[in-house]
Amino acid sequence: NAGYINDLSTEELLKIISQKFKPRYANEILKRFKINAKILVDDCDGLAWNIVNNSNSAEELLKRISSFRGFGPKLGNFLLRTFVSIFNLKFDDIDKILLPVDVHDVRQTYEWGFIDSPEMTRSNINNVKKLWNNACKNVNISWVIFDKALWLLGSKGKRGENIESIFYENLGINYLAAS
Repeated sequence: NAGYINDLSTEELLKIISQKFKPRYANEILKRFKINAKILVDDCDGLAWNIVNNSNSAEELLKRISSFRGFGPKLGNFLLRTFVSIFNLKFDDIDKILLPVDVHDVRQTYEWGFIDSPEMTRSNINNVKKLWNNACKNVNISWVIFDKALWLLGSKGKRGENIESIFYENLGINYLAAS
């Protein structure tokens, strides 16, 4: 509870964090807990759900999430997409918020022949975001499920010369029937 975290001394909270989570950088986690708990208490009456309740659009929700320490473009967007998927939230502007993309997504997209290089350029990142966003929208699949499939394909997927055929095979789809 945010109020409880706010009321703990720095020493008490650091001890809890160190024992329970065993993080590599306990002092950074301490800072995040303290700063984020204060934001929750001050702006959301101590209730995390109010981050969602107080947002009228996907852009506003993403801005609120991003105000918390440790929630940058990738993690903030991931949390927004998770909220939308799990709680079946409806925002008219959700398509303006493109899916988060990391180096692995860009590399896979390149390997599958959808972009021209595996480099983490702004252009490649934006192209992959648009590609994944359209893919989810076109087949009406939750981004959370899509992202899990991408992770599985990237870590366990088959590779080879016929990119399109292997792409379908990795997704469990009969290539000949699909083409």
